[in-house]
Amino acid sequence: LRSPLFAPSAVAPFSTKPKKPVNAYIRFSLDHRAKVLESLGAQPKVQEVSRATSELWKNMSEAQKAPYKEAYKQANDKYLVEYQNWTEKQPDAVPEPTPEKKKKRSLSGYNLFVKEFAKQDGVER
Repeated sequence: LRSPLFAPSAVAPFSTKPKKPVNAYIRFSLDHRAKVLESLGAQPKVQEVSRATSELWKNMSEAQKAPYKEAYKQANDKYLVEYQNWTEKQPDAVPEPTPEKKKKRSLSGYNLFVKEFAKQDGVER
């Protein structure tokens, strides 16, 4: 049995949805991954690669980070325009936010006692 959430008719509106761009740090890490792998030697662990890449990013000046941040900003601006166009073409694809329902607390022992006592007195609370 397949879930109706994954039926082709349910997925179709989202197949054309534009994807969010990667942020500045991810762009940097993709550009420098080969260099980091080379500097760490044979078969480094993923954690070591991530740690080395993040150290490089932290030690960079804002001027060095600027091209990555600018590329992200341009890609994000393009994404926002594409997303706006997509939502206009697919009004049913963007769900309306539903108000959160407050969970009903279970009655405590005291509340149950008072409720039962009120029934005996003929008073409904």
